[in-house]
Amino acid sequence: MKKISIAFFIASMAICCGCSSSDESLNANQDNNSQKTEQEEDPKGPDEELPNVELSKDFQDSWETGKYFCYASGKKHELQINTRYVFVTSTNINAVVGSDACSANPIDFGVKYDIKEVKEQPMKNLLDGKQIVYYWAELELLEDLDEATYKKKIDQLRMSNNEIIVSPCFRISSSKKIGLSNFLSVKLKTANDIAKLKAVAAKTKVTLLEGSANFPLWYIISLTPQSEKNALDMANWYHESNLFQYAEPDLMEDALMK
Repeated sequence: MKKISIAFFIASMAICCGCSSSDESLNANQDNNSQKTEQEEDPKGPDEELPNVELSKDFQDSWETGKYFCYASGKKHELQINTRYVFVTSTNINAVVGSDACSANPIDFGVKYDIKEVKEQPMKNLLDGKQIVYYWAELELLEDLDEATYKKKIDQLRMSNNEIIVSPCFRISSSKKIGLSNFLSVKLKTANDIAKLKAVAAKTKVTLLEGSANFPLWYIISLTPQSEKNALDMANWYHESNLFQYAEPDLMEDALMK
């Protein structure tokens, strides 16, 4: 299955798909002229004092409620859980390969599974400009699990290794598999909101990454193993805070969600 996603699109400008591939989200031709003056300001900026901003404490994780959804250009889309697949990401290739039960350093997931593929994606840290290479693997479970057991196994896998990020898989009526990566994309309301984004990123234990000059105000965020939410709930939390224009999870799918 060919996987396409917002984060890869913004970072590489090679493909154009993902949960947020709608006209308003990724239409640089419409936004570039009006936003170039804002983007001329160095997004890294000096070592400024970050503002004191808070995300809603009343936010409810879909992982906890079992009602899964994401936002695309401000529109809410319902999702269903797919208990056949799991995605594991790390900046350490050995941690990803170690997800294979046949490896020298296996992670005990409690059920048998195959690693379908392992890929890498280089990105740049926005704050220091250093390259970060993310390795991710798609695991196909060889046993049928009910939703409660699947979620329990994912939580156990996430806690078994402090180098990995574990993400569930979803689906919609027109697709059997929508992968959730470790990335989410955030669009600022104005260039000055970069300070808010830095502050929120620090509080939510995520890594702020560089996007593309062709998409002003858009930034990519990666979860870390210390992040307390998956990318779906993290994006929803950011979006519902109303601090930013959009916040959308990085979903990997063949088809667009419109």
